[in-house]
Amino acid sequence: MQDQLKLTAACAFGLEAIVKRELIALGYTPSISQPGRVDFAGDWAAVCRTNLWLRTADRVLIEVQKFDAPDFDALFDTVKEFDWSQFIPADAAFPVIGRSRLSQLTSVPAVQRSVKRSIVESLLHYHDVNSLPESGAEYKVEIALLNDVATLTIDTTGPSLHKRGYRKLVAEAPLKETLSAALVSLSVWNPERPLIDPFCGSGTIAIEAALQGLNIAPGINRSFTSKNWEIIPDELWEQAVEEAKDLEKKTLRFQIIGTDRDKEVLSLARYHSQQAGVADYVHFQNRDFDQLTSKREYGCIITNPPYGERLEDQERLLGLYRSIPAIMQRLPTWSLFLITNMPKFEAIIQKSATRRRKLFNGRLECTYYQFLGPRPPRGYSPEDTATSLQPLDTELELPANPQIPSPTETAAPVNHNHSADTAPPSSQTPSADSSVTPSTQEQLELRQTSPSISRSQPIDSTVLPLFGGLHPKDREQAGLLANRLKKRAKHLRRWPTKRNITCFRIYERDIPEIPLVIDRYEDHLHITEYDRPHDRDLARHGAWLELMKTTASETLEIPLTHTHLKKRRRSNSFQQYEKIASSGKLITVHEGGMKFAVNLVDYVDTGLFLDHRTTRKMVQAESSGKDFLNLFAYTGSFSVYAVKGGATRATTVDLSKNYLDWAKQNFQLNGIDPLQHQFVAQDSIDFLETAAEDKRKRFDLAIVDPPTFSNSKQTELDWDVQERHCELLEKVHGVMRLGGVVYFSTNFRRFKFDDQYLGDLFEIREISKQTVPEDFRNRRIHRCWRLVVKW
Repeated sequence: MQDQLKLTAACAFGLEAIVKRELIALGYTPSISQPGRVDFAGDWAAVCRTNLWLRTADRVLIEVQKFDAPDFDALFDTVKEFDWSQFIPADAAFPVIGRSRLSQLTSVPAVQRSVKRSIVESLLHYHDVNSLPESGAEYKVEIALLNDVATLTIDTTGPSLHKRGYRKLVAEAPLKETLSAALVSLSVWNPERPLIDPFCGSGTIAIEAALQGLNIAPGINRSFTSKNWEIIPDELWEQAVEEAKDLEKKTLRFQIIGTDRDKEVLSLARYHSQQAGVADYVHFQNRDFDQLTSKREYGCIITNPPYGERLEDQERLLGLYRSIPAIMQRLPTWSLFLITNMPKFEAIIQKSATRRRKLFNGRLECTYYQFLGPRPPRGYSPEDTATSLQPLDTELELPANPQIPSPTETAAPVNHNHSADTAPPSSQTPSADSSVTPSTQEQLELRQTSPSISRSQPIDSTVLPLFGGLHPKDREQAGLLANRLKKRAKHLRRWPTKRNITCFRIYERDIPEIPLVIDRYEDHLHITEYDRPHDRDLARHGAWLELMKTTASETLEIPLTHTHLKKRRRSNSFQQYEKIASSGKLITVHEGGMKFAVNLVDYVDTGLFLDHRTTRKMVQAESSGKDFLNLFAYTGSFSVYAVKGGATRATTVDLSKNYLDWAKQNFQLNGIDPLQHQFVAQDSIDFLETAAEDKRKRFDLAIVDPPTFSNSKQTELDWDVQERHCELLEKVHGVMRLGGVVYFSTNFRRFKFDDQYLGDLFEIREISKQTVPEDFRNRRIHRCWRLVVKW
């Protein structure tokens, strides 16, 4: 039995320096011999301790032989001459695996057979036996050839060290436990800091962080191949396990938080945390990433967001990645650590990482981006005591007025010297606080410090947040917006009441540098941002938007919780306005003595187009005794006006059943029985073709307000209002009675009405100037025509 062994910790590419650090903390003297290999010397107790404690290595190997092997003769003879009975008993099973790189012996199966035969002959000779039954414990041998040098090792681990024993259920695209532990170790997190994983999936990062924070040996709940070896006394394993249990901590200052939008995968995460014994220290919440915030300071986000191997997947995720700066600016003192394979990630978020490291998630090459936030001031410590768990906020709401210092107000550079996580114990002097400062060459700045100041102190105003930060120009623009809103509010103070409305436009890109549209709906504000070039990066722009939102809320004395901000992008052939949330929250507003349900949260459009207020009155004035047709009806507001104006029948047509349900709700709000009228879930062109064949379906009054563009999967042809408006109106003509009136409207600015073609069917008069309400600064918000059927 050898007293000193040549040992190797095998690991994934990119993790060698972290494994080396762990071995130093255990009291050994390691060296990185090649990619994925960290060598060190130790006794049989070291085999037990390293298998129990190594968090980022895959397995622990005993190096038995290393020699030049230019040909099979040299390989066979050298292996045969060695006394393998020092390690392998006569009854042991000893499968041989192999690999070869940059060597003359390229046939791995042939190399494995040669090594197997030579070990057999050695064991027969040195054990002085006639047969080897291979019925006992397993001693897996590996032959690795690199540059014609053979290295033979025996695996002491068995199943890879990433198999801790707690992850018994597998979710989609999970991170290995070893990689998750590495992400935590490469961050500046320590148990004195909050930690959130906003894309936690099955919870591996959060669980590995809890194991580190509690100083729980990752292999404490699993078995190892070498536990069955006679050469290692049971006492050594018992001592290693006893030492590990003695060094476990009993509490964390904060609960570690994992959030994910997938409820099913969170059930796996909770199960895994129970199996790992850390369920009391990890809290999982069902939350979207855009709900992320915390009142805690100087925390760490460590996460593995979704990323796609295919180009189309990456394009789909661009919006998520672009939202990162805006979300992170809510957490001005936090640091962000994120692994992804997204190309040009830093360009997407318009922020350079403090550090970056190439890592492999399985076979997928990724980059671990490290964005270091401000360092906690001297003397900082959280106000909460360490004797009880303090969960992070479960109420994930955006702060009303985030105080984010301006970069121009920064007096001194940020010092990015952070504290790191607790290391495993030293083999010489077992201690839960053992630490190591790796060399600069290894780029592992994972130094341990002991921050301690009262949390009641405010964040140092000279510290620049990681993301965000407002410039004086931004605050100047907020002042300009406030002044403009005050003037508009004064001008409009009696105007809505006189017109019997509660929904109107207050601000419409009046100041070019502030491209917002602000509408008031009862006691709510609906703010829409329009694309316009600016010099703000994503993070600063997110802070700017929140400043504008807060400014509008305070100036117009509307609660911030009733102030809703959305972004409208230019539509094109590949993009349509989509649902942006799923709250289902409706409020009732009043217009012209009628009631309408609007949704200010879930959609870019609210359910009531305010620019058609005047047109709706025109329709109402002409509705008495008429059969009314509403095409592309949306939520049916024109139909409500028509019925209230005395229409005998209203036919409301829209492709969306959801919008038709919304329209029925508007009918009911106004005391109209939807059963007395017709609601048709159909493409408008298809409806007109069908109705033309039924002479009973003829109309006296119609409103046609089609979208500019639509490429719905429910229709065979894409819709383009410029290309197809003649076809549409010709079909409308086919269902109208003589003298019938059609109101046609479009928001397409470059629209050209084909008077020459349609002049044979209708008397045509453009009434755009009369239909745009006076509260709209943009007098070309839409164009509208009144068409009278000639024949």
